[in-house]
Amino acid sequence: MEAQIVSISDEIVQVVHDIDDAMRAKDERLLDSSDVEKIWNDVEFPEPYSKELEKYKYSGYASWLLGPLMDDVVNGTFEGIKDSVTKM
Repeated sequence: MEAQIVSISDEIVQVVHDIDDAMRAKDERLLDSSDVEKIWNDVEFPEPYSKELEKYKYSGYASWLLGPLMDDVVNGTFEGIKDSVTKM
């Protein structure tokens, strides 16, 4: 299970940093503002994460995006374990 969590976490970090690199390049052919808005709107924000786009836009975006995604991996893992235990 630990290896699976590491693998999923690695994928998340890699994708988020690719997004961050594209945003820092400021090359609209790589990632334009409508792409950023779509990513922003598609992410579900658990508490205590803020959905104040202007606060995070471009500056610190990768850090902001990693938090809720990694929390989702952890919470999903715990839910999966609980489901497995109750089925025993």
